[in-house]
Amino acid sequence: MASDDSAEHQFVQRAKQAAAPICTLDPTALDTSNLQLLQQAVGDARVVVLSEAFHNCKEFIELHHRVIRFPVEEMGFNTVAGETGFPEARAIHDYVLGSPTTDQMWDQGLTGMYSEWTEFRALIEWNS
Repeated sequence: MASDDSAEHQFVQRAKQAAAPICTLDPTALDTSNLQLLQQAVGDARVVVLSEAFHNCKEFIELHHRVIRFPVEEMGFNTVAGETGFPEARAIHDYVLGSPTTDQMWDQGLTGMYSEWTEFRALIEWNS
């Protein structure tokens, strides 16, 4: 067990104080009150980097989508960068800017498991 003055204990205490409930994973939910803490944390920043602890999970991808939508829809952010390679990203970039889809766009435009997840595709569809 960590002592009261250890870095681990301090981290756990800070995490407990800062924790906020997740009301829903639905990225289209209209109630964003539980995301207001994100707005407070971001403040006046013009660039924000968000990440998730685990990739290969439907629920984390849905939460990822929900958390990305909030700064765009509620805080005025206008750019979203995702995890993929530059060469692959061109197909998605062109699609987001209005190019028609191709039969191979999802497989060619996303690396690894992202091309398999409809939840990740939904984020791109919303962003288009």
